[in-house]
Formats: sequence, structure tokens, C-alpha cells
Amino acid sequence: MAPLTTVRIRGGPTARSFAMFENQQRDDVEKFIHANAETRRLFYRHQELDTKLHDANIGCLPIDDASLAGLKREKLQAKERLQRMWDTWQKSPH
Repeated sequence: MAPLTTVRIRGGPTARSFAMFENQQRDDVEKFIHANAETRRLFYRHQELDTKLHDANIGCLPIDDASLAGLKREKLQAKERLQRMWDTWQKSPH
């Protein structure tokens, strides 16, 4: 199995979305993301936040400093939660 580089899952996530899983196998990441509704919801929310932050950084999304900080905080919390979920999933039989 090839490691993740540029990957799309069902037309959704881009390679940038998979940065936290860059050293993992594509099939494993796909199984993990689609394992349950909570994982999918959190992954796609993280992707949405990543897109908003990218747009804010390049000037396409006007946003005040407090809102920007809130988006960054929420994205980090989503990433940390996904990492904990990934660690648990890796230890379980699947």
C-alpha cells in the first residue's frame, strides 16, 4: 500500500486535509474516516475549518482577529480529537 501523498476520498478531502495522516496508509485512513458518523463529521469539520483559515490567510475571507483565533482553536481541537480517535482505532481490531 502506498503512503498518502495526494489523495481524494469520494470527491471530498484534498491532500492538505490529510496532513495529520501523512505517514499512514491510504486504505487505513479511508477506513478510519468512514468508520462511524462522528469520525466523518469531525474530519469534514476539520477540513472546512482548514479551508476557511486558508481563505483568510490569502485574503479571500475577511475575518476579524478574534474570529480567526476562534477558528484556529477549533481546528486544533478537532485535530487533537481526531488524533486520539485514530490512536484508539489503530489499537482496535478492524
